[in-house]
This record gives sequence, structure tokens and C-alpha cells, in this order.
Amino acid sequence: MTGMPEASLAREAELCYAGIAVVTNYAAGIKPKRLPVTEVIKMMRKTTKTLSKLLEEAIPMISFENTCSCKKALKEARV
Repeated sequence: MTGMPEASLAREAELCYAGIAVVTNYAAGIKPKRLPVTEVIKMMRKTTKTLSKLLEEAIPMISFENTCSCKKALKEARV
């Protein structure tokens, strides 16, 4: 999966956007054998606490003043 559709749509809507990803299969596309779903679930469970802590600390740091350039992303766009 990628974050490309979401990032593109956020830009089109002139919204600030950030992505967080959890890698569940470090050998994707390298090993000939597929990773069982149980291993993906196991990795997600293993990273849940870390991800929760990240969100708890990061969300209060978000500024809602919109001082960034995202709100003007399409100012000079041509269709």
C-alpha cells in the first residue's frame, strides 16, 4: 500500500497531510514465499504500543493556525 492517493487528494484540497506507516513485511517482493496474514497481525500487535505513544505525543504538537503553505498549494495551478 502507498499513501499516494491520500497525499494527492490532500494537496488538491489544500490540506496539510502527514503519513505514518508500519512495515509488516521487510522481505516483500524479495522472498518467493508469501507472508501469512497471522505474521502481519502479529507485527501490528507488536507495534501498537509504539504507534499509540507516537500519536499521543505528536497530536498535541499540531498547530491549527495554518501558517504553512499547504493552504496556498494550488494558488498558481493551471488546469
